[in-house]
Amino acid sequence: MSKKAGGGSHLGYSGDGYNIYLGGNWRGYRAGVLYEEVENERENETDRRTGFMVEFAFSDVTELLGKLRFDYTRSPEGFAAHIPIASGYFGYLDQKPEGTELVGEIKAERVMTYWQNGQARNFYEHRISKWGVTDPKETAVVMEVDSWYLQLEALVSPHSLPTNWDEVKEWESGRQGPAQLKQPVTYKFYQ
Repeated sequence: MSKKAGGGSHLGYSGDGYNIYLGGNWRGYRAGVLYEEVENERENETDRRTGFMVEFAFSDVTELLGKLRFDYTRSPEGFAAHIPIASGYFGYLDQKPEGTELVGEIKAERVMTYWQNGQARNFYEHRISKWGVTDPKETAVVMEVDSWYLQLEALVSPHSLPTNWDEVKEWESGRQGPAQLKQPVTYKFYQ
């Protein structure tokens, strides 16, 4: 069934399969072990990956790492930081317009993921909740933005979870370490 089980098929190919994550929570931190197996018909192989994932609670340290966009990279190996020189927003107000009242709200979170070389790979904004009138043509919009922070780190390898030192070295040699930053955002709508 598998030409190269545990192999090294290219990330990004989809197929039938499953993944399992077993973990726990403690004081806002989550940690666990993951296992994934996906059939890659293009390469005629089963792609297996194992790993560990830690989700961090918001803290001064995770906020600083998010502001600096700091990461440990695998290729090339070393530390990377993407320090923003300038930032800003267009089209949103800083505060509630005088004589208006809150008529709606959207809560969202922005997510930025890193690739193994430390470059920001993806940027998403996910809506978490919405209520009331949220049409910007009918309202004034105030955007409240919280700090970016390091939300999670994942260590994933195409090798089985190690049980001895030699397997640890083999697992580590193929490991990738994607990270994710998060930024809570609230859009408030006034009329």
